[in-house]
Amino acid sequence: MNQLSSSTLVTNTNNNLYPIDLLTQLSEQEISGCLKLLSNSVIYYIYLYRGVIAYATNSIKPFERLERHLRRLSHKNSNLKSDFRNSTSLLFDVEIEDFAENPTDYQAISWMTTAEHITKQQANILINNISEEVLESYLILSVNYQYQYLKNAQIKDPLAELNLVTLIKKCQKKLNNWHLFLPQISSSYQRPYFFSKPDASREQKKIAKILKGFSFRQLAAILNQDELIIVKKFYPLIVNKSIVIRAPQAPFDLLPIHSSDTAKILESRHSLVANTEVTTESESNNLNLDDIPTEKNQSKQWKIVCIDDSPTILQEIGRFLEGDEFSVFPITEPLKALMKIIRIKPDLILLDVGMPNIDGYKLCSLIRKYSAFQSTPIVMVTGNKGIIDRAKARLVGATDYMTKPFTQSDLLNIVFKYLS
Repeated sequence: MNQLSSSTLVTNTNNNLYPIDLLTQLSEQEISGCLKLLSNSVIYYIYLYRGVIAYATNSIKPFERLERHLRRLSHKNSNLKSDFRNSTSLLFDVEIEDFAENPTDYQAISWMTTAEHITKQQANILINNISEEVLESYLILSVNYQYQYLKNAQIKDPLAELNLVTLIKKCQKKLNNWHLFLPQISSSYQRPYFFSKPDASREQKKIAKILKGFSFRQLAAILNQDELIIVKKFYPLIVNKSIVIRAPQAPFDLLPIHSSDTAKILESRHSLVANTEVTTESESNNLNLDDIPTEKNQSKQWKIVCIDDSPTILQEIGRFLEGDEFSVFPITEPLKALMKIIRIKPDLILLDVGMPNIDGYKLCSLIRKYSAFQSTPIVMVTGNKGIIDRAKARLVGATDYMTKPFTQSDLLNIVFKYLS
């Protein structure tokens, strides 16, 4: 394949050239740059450095993905607790003109390394795990795609240099394991639900508690386990329909799913490793339901205060969060919000920025002056997406930032970050 010039847009017309074949050819040329590939509205950014992988990411919630992997790493690095992860996201998760030339999730990892919040070895592990997750879906893309090779979008002095063949082998092995659970499960972003009865056993109650809308990926981060171990544990209940599997939340529904067709693609195009069964390295890797919070904590109902002068927005939030585990308190009058917050003592506050009489920034500052709410997560909700607005939110003590319009998935991600 001839080396492409920077910013060349190509529509694939060769039905035998899969995206992974394209990436392999670029790697064999030992080039440096970024392969930007569009498939089903998802943009993949794969950065090469002299033919090896420096980083891989895509346009589907890159900071949700980074947060999950940082959460896993936090079990070995106490610097990466919830407050730090959230402030890092608030600092770097901003809209920029050209993501390809400045991947903000990678910039966050680079900053954490330079500031010595993580070691270079931990940065390498983080980049490897994130790139593996991205390439796992990339590997099963169809031949319908467009791509660019961006010579100028390079990662110089990369924190990791990952061998493409090794990555493909790891991804294919994992995909082959996922295919063992077809047709019941077709995506790691699907959401398992379990509805226990009043006379349910202790283990069933624990299962019901954690299966409340989180995807397999998110559950893996919460329980610090491989998602395949979780699937294996729950698979008998999935087969007998005790656990209901729901589709991935948008925008994760845009990612390719596992199917008999993708299994054939793996077998015919990328047969680097043989099919394998799901196994664990040791008994310690088995999912232990005793690690799930005790029954005392299970009965807790999370209290979420939503402050917005729009009743429509408040109704939508209430609808998104309907369920026994949440108690939503809508407040339409910001001047009365502070006294109500003191009385309610919420676990999470969603605070609109643009309100009459007193804006969200001022109210956030007032809330933070009360010692009881020093550590309560406060999420600013606004239509503004600029860096200045985010900086202002940090200055008044906001924990995070959510832009309008937001989806149920966006809201559940906030819940995932702060109430799980």
